[in-house]
Amino acid sequence: MTGYVALLRGINLGKRSVKMDALRKLFEDMGYRDVRTLLASGNVVFFTDSKDAKKLRRAIEAQFAEAFGFSSQIVLRNAAEIAALVKAAPFKKVKAEEGVRMHITFLNEGVKGKTKLPYTNPDGAYSVHAATPGHLACAVYPKTSSIDLMDFLGKEFGEDATTRTWNTVQKINDLLNGA
Repeated sequence: MTGYVALLRGINLGKRSVKMDALRKLFEDMGYRDVRTLLASGNVVFFTDSKDAKKLRRAIEAQFAEAFGFSSQIVLRNAAEIAALVKAAPFKKVKAEEGVRMHITFLNEGVKGKTKLPYTNPDGAYSVHAATPGHLACAVYPKTSSIDLMDFLGKEFGEDATTRTWNTVQKINDLLNGA
């Protein structure tokens, strides 16, 4: 059995509201086991015998749209991918000053931007580093908002992505590994 996390993009923003118990039930009704949600931002941990991540992603996106009446792009990662990301410790070189926010951006199509990484924006408000395949490690310094970073990421790497805090990624790893 393989553990996965489905990271849903753009839910619980404005009118795109989804209750976590309804989301959990959707995954259970699809036959997935040990389904758990983390926070209200669309993080669903589940287990299945299927090893075909692309097929799983398409099925979840279709069922989600049918159940909730709007689409959400989903990034799917298995437990080994999340564990490798955590083990890589992508923020070990980030100066951990007070107020620095650390994020991981999950890309469905891999890292294909024009910008050479690592990248620090001209005023030093945020930096972006390659972490592991399909993941960017982003540090947002206290002088800016995360919105500036999200705008940059969308323009540079596309919208087929979603971002989570490093703390959330570590909690997802714990859930996938039974901690």
